[in-house]
Amino acid sequence: MKPTAPKELNVFLKLLAVLALGGVFFLLFFSFFARVGSGIFLFSGIIPVSAGYFFGSWGGLVGGLIIFPLNFLLSRAVTGTSVEEFLWPNVAPNLGLVLIGVFVGRLRETQKKLLGAKIVQEKLRESEAKFYLFMDNAPIVGWVKDPETWKYLYVNKTFQTTFKIKMEEIVQKIPTVVVDHHLLRDDGWYKFLEPVRASAEKSGHRIITAAELAGEEARPLECQRRKLYEENKPNREFLKWAKLPKEKQSLTPPPL
Repeated sequence: MKPTAPKELNVFLKLLAVLALGGVFFLLFFSFFARVGSGIFLFSGIIPVSAGYFFGSWGGLVGGLIIFPLNFLLSRAVTGTSVEEFLWPNVAPNLGLVLIGVFVGRLRETQKKLLGAKIVQEKLRESEAKFYLFMDNAPIVGWVKDPETWKYLYVNKTFQTTFKIKMEEIVQKIPTVVVDHHLLRDDGWYKFLEPVRASAEKSGHRIITAAELAGEEARPLECQRRKLYEENKPNREFLKWAKLPKEKQSLTPPPL
């Protein structure tokens, strides 16, 4: 992990950079005011722009508000300009510099957010890659399930190999194998059992659900929990009952 400077030091260095750039403006002002005149004040925009870059939109706003009296004091020191003489011709240009400082600050903030999101995504991808590398090479079975739907989000290679091999061995020896309902909680259960089903058919055997064993059509509802909930949402009274403590639930029948 790369060492980082203390926050106070970073703020100090940024402030020092703004002051240094402000010093550049002072140097330009006293060097070229006699030739350029009031047009040199446009270069004072370096202050709100740098403040916005280093400190965001608020920095740009403060930097922009500072340069208006600063430019007046410089003009008064050189030419003896009064407030009235300086104010009206320079209101719009100085307001424009304030807006530019705020705009640069906003761009900088957006850039930092995008950069931060990119770094987070890269770290997440690295973490996922390490997770899959570890899990796929682990000698024990491993899986990740959705706690709400019980759907398998991930199973490692050992899980797939072990369970399919064991199940293929079972269906070759037993004429009728009934699938445990826990497997049916994943909507990919039928595809997962394809090689097992093929192995059973080669031996003239079958692998079925408990419903099919009873002579009914297989309708695995557990893997459709979320869909069924959205289509048949419980009423408010039932939801209120569901939040009761277990002791009260046992004494109060659910409002069906």
